[in-house]
Amino acid sequence: MNNLGIVRTRSGLHAEAVDLHRQALALYRQLGNRLGEASALNNLGIVRTRTGLHAEAVELHRQALALFHELGYQRGEAEVLIDIGKLLLEMGAAGAAFTVFNDALEFARRIGSQLEQAHALEGIARCRVGIGDLGSPVELREAIEIYQRIGAPEAATAVTFLVTLEFGP
Repeated sequence: MNNLGIVRTRSGLHAEAVDLHRQALALYRQLGNRLGEASALNNLGIVRTRTGLHAEAVELHRQALALFHELGYQRGEAEVLIDIGKLLLEMGAAGAAFTVFNDALEFARRIGSQLEQAHALEGIARCRVGIGDLGSPVELREAIEIYQRIGAPEAATAVTFLVTLEFGP
């Protein structure tokens, strides 16, 4: 149900996604699966971000981050930090998001997660733009290199963003 909720979120079917993640959360709690619980909380936070319910998203991500930390699951912590960074960017808090993305990058490098490193680097680049730092997009280029090396579909969006930065819309 949690994975189906992710699919529904990406398809824009947010009400269905919320229902699926809530069901998954209830089952994870019933089963005592704390890792699944943390994942469902974070996924609910992502849906709430996409639907503009930022206060609820912040609380869900906070709960997920605390649970991942308690479990010692650093990849989960990195993922949640990236999602919090995206939320902060959407809320117009690029400076705060910059700090969060840097924390996520540190976690991702420590655990060797290439994808999370690329996500954090791209987030840092987007924050720089958000705060008016339009210098050389070093982090974005590094993110693109990682995305391409690991065959991540995010490469296309990052390349489009780079082209827009360099040549305008």
